[in-house]
Amino acid sequence: MGEHSRNRFRQFCLSELEVDRSDVTTVSEALRACEARLLLPLVMRAEAGWRVSPDALDGACRKTLLRKIEAALSLMGSLSPSGGAHAEDVIVPWERFEVCDANGVLLRRVGAAVLDEGDAASMRLLLHGGARRVADLACLDVAAKRFAPAGEGDAWRWRNLAQSLVPLAFEPWEETLARRIWLPRSLCEKERYYVLGSVFWAMTYLGFNAASRVRVKEGSHAGRFSERFVERSAEGFASPCGGKGAYAFSPEAPLGSALPSDAGARFDADYLHRLMRAAQLLNYNSWIDLLEAFTALVPLDQAA
Repeated sequence: MGEHSRNRFRQFCLSELEVDRSDVTTVSEALRACEARLLLPLVMRAEAGWRVSPDALDGACRKTLLRKIEAALSLMGSLSPSGGAHAEDVIVPWERFEVCDANGVLLRRVGAAVLDEGDAASMRLLLHGGARRVADLACLDVAAKRFAPAGEGDAWRWRNLAQSLVPLAFEPWEETLARRIWLPRSLCEKERYYVLGSVFWAMTYLGFNAASRVRVKEGSHAGRFSERFVERSAEGFASPCGGKGAYAFSPEAPLGSALPSDAGARFDADYLHRLMRAAQLLNYNSWIDLLEAFTALVPLDQAA
C-alpha cells in the first residue's frame, strides 16, 4: 500500500470537511436552529461526562433538564449579539479520540475549539515545514518530537485546544452569540449538534440565566472549569520514544477507572498502553486535519 493510500486510510470524517465561506455563521444563528430535545443528550454525554443516557432518567428529572435548556435557548434567542470583541476568532469543529477503558473501547468525540485567524500564518508555516498526517506509530513519534514542543504555548496547539473554550464561560452571552462559528455542510446533523453542544455547555457552565447571575472574571472559577475541559491522565506513562512532546496527542479521557487495579498486571497495562497509542495517532491526524481546514478557510473568510 502506497504512502498516500495509507494516509487516506487513517483519515476520518472530519478530514472530509468541505471548506466554504458560506458555512460560517454566528453562534446566535446556529443556536436558534437547535432543538432542546436533541441538544440535551449530547450535552449530557459529551460535555457533562454522563455515561448513562438521559432517557434513563425518571420523567421529572429529564423534564426539568429539558426545560432549563429550552429556557436558556429562548433567552439566547432574545438577546442582541454584541459583535466586535472577538472579530479574529472562529469557533470550529474539533474531532478527538479518548480511551474509555482497558477493554479496547475508543470513544470518538466531536466538539468545538476556538481558533484565531491571526494564527493562520503560524499554522501554515508548520504545515509547509513538513507537518502532515502519518500512517504509523514510528512516523507519529518523529512528528510528535518535531512539531509538538516548539511553540507549545500557542492556543492552536493540541494541548491548548480544549482550553480555548474557557473564555466562553466568563464573557457576556451577547459577546459569545456574536462570535463566528464554522459549521461545514459536510457535517452530519448529530456532529453539528455536538459542536454546538460544546459551545452551549461552556456558555451555561456558570448557570442558565445570563441576566440574573454575576459573571465572574477568569480566576476564581477558571481553574476548575479548565480542569474539567482538560483532564489528562496519560502523563504518567513512560514515553516510548522519549523526549518532550512524545505524548502531546494522548487521549484526554480520565483513565483512573480504566487502569488495572494491580499495577503489575502487565496483561492489561500493556494492552491499555497500545490502545492509548492508537488514540494518539488518531488525535495527531485530527489535529493536522483541523489546521489544514482552518488555513484553507481563513483566506476565504478574509476575502468575503
